[in-house]
Amino acid sequence: MRAQISMRINTGTKPARMLWLTVVLLLVMAFLSPLGAQAQGNYVYVNNQAAANTVSAYSVSATGALTQLSGSPFSTGGVGANVVCYGLNRITLSPVNNLLFVANTGDRTITSFQINPATGIPTRVAGSPFPTALTLDTCQGISLAATPDGNFLMASSNGQIQTFTVAANGALSPLPNLTANCCSPNASMVISPNGQFLAISNQTSVSMFTINAGVLTPVPGSPFAKTGSGSVSGLDFSCAADRLYAGEATGSPALADAWVVDNTPNIATDGRSYACPRNAVYLFREQFQPGLIQP
Repeated sequence: MRAQISMRINTGTKPARMLWLTVVLLLVMAFLSPLGAQAQGNYVYVNNQAAANTVSAYSVSATGALTQLSGSPFSTGGVGANVVCYGLNRITLSPVNNLLFVANTGDRTITSFQINPATGIPTRVAGSPFPTALTLDTCQGISLAATPDGNFLMASSNGQIQTFTVAANGALSPLPNLTANCCSPNASMVISPNGQFLAISNQTSVSMFTINAGVLTPVPGSPFAKTGSGSVSGLDFSCAADRLYAGEATGSPALADAWVVDNTPNIATDGRSYACPRNAVYLFREQFQPGLIQP
């Protein structure tokens, strides 16, 4: 990221916090096989944040109707709790290896589930829930994000980011050191569709990191300040990873900040490609100082 906010969008009188549900819904398309065939149906998973935490699972019909799956809700084995801030990513999917990750705020653990792509049924991975070394900030939550290749899972809270390697069966193993983020409290955390960048909202700013084999490095100029009076909450990258958007909750008028991300060159040296959720495919490598915001 190279400069400050390049534009902002006035979303009108509707509160920005309405853009992100208090109960996080994750709509996912699973894959049928390692060959990358698409699943025949869609599924929704909900982190219920209960004291004896569970995940509810639903199938989605062609008309959008939800049907709860047999056996739902499914125990995470961890302790859930409500969060205070908007936009935390308390549940995330790794489609490439049919895995679902759920944050248990009450005991600061992460539960891994293997998803049956034919039925959508999640099965808890042996050893789950896995402990984190994170502490909670005033948002009282842990955000999760998985790299598109399925090799790493990041968890963040209270100015710290913990990176885990992901085994083939979904088991998590922490890397030796935590990565410091500039600021606290932390809300949303997302990884770009090409796997190059990780962004974290800090309520008053957004931090940006490059990703190299699970190692995070702040981009020059990070963190980048908001432009409105609200708290920066939910984040999302564009499919091409050349834009980063942030919603400001609680402000008036409601705003969405937008950054232009320097993600060039965007060519893989190892021939890998990753499917963007919006059906485009991007190849990547890190070179020079990727992630800089264009003026």
